[in-house]
Amino acid sequence: MPCQNKKDNELIHRTINVIPKRSIYFFLIKMITESLPETVKEMVEIIGLTSALALVALRGGEQLAIPKKCNPNHWLQEAIGVDAFNKMVKYYSGETFEIPRCCKAIRAVTHHHIIEESEQGVSSALLARRHGYTQRGIRKIINSN
Repeated sequence: MPCQNKKDNELIHRTINVIPKRSIYFFLIKMITESLPETVKEMVEIIGLTSALALVALRGGEQLAIPKKCNPNHWLQEAIGVDAFNKMVKYYSGETFEIPRCCKAIRAVTHHHIIEESEQGVSSALLARRHGYTQRGIRKIINSN
């Protein structure tokens, strides 16, 4: 299933909001980071997973120009936080690069949520509607586990 920007953004934000509260924290972190493209893995090392995923949600598939100096009114500072913004400016100063959409990582997290919800008794019909899959697709995901 191709990435669908609105649903991907919702999933990223849901994952960001859930990660610290879950007992599967380290499993999710490993699953997400292993699936990320190298450019995003590099961003994760510089600004952290939460800020990198927020950037992917906001600008995945687009080019991003990093300013040479920290401007307190820059949209990026509000999006990822002051500390992460300062680190990006220091590391990428003046560079322009494309932010990947991270479909593979998003798909891995989606599949994990589907399997988890299925184990909690959620029907395949409801899972299909929630995640934008067919029931057959949901069964394939569940059976591949």
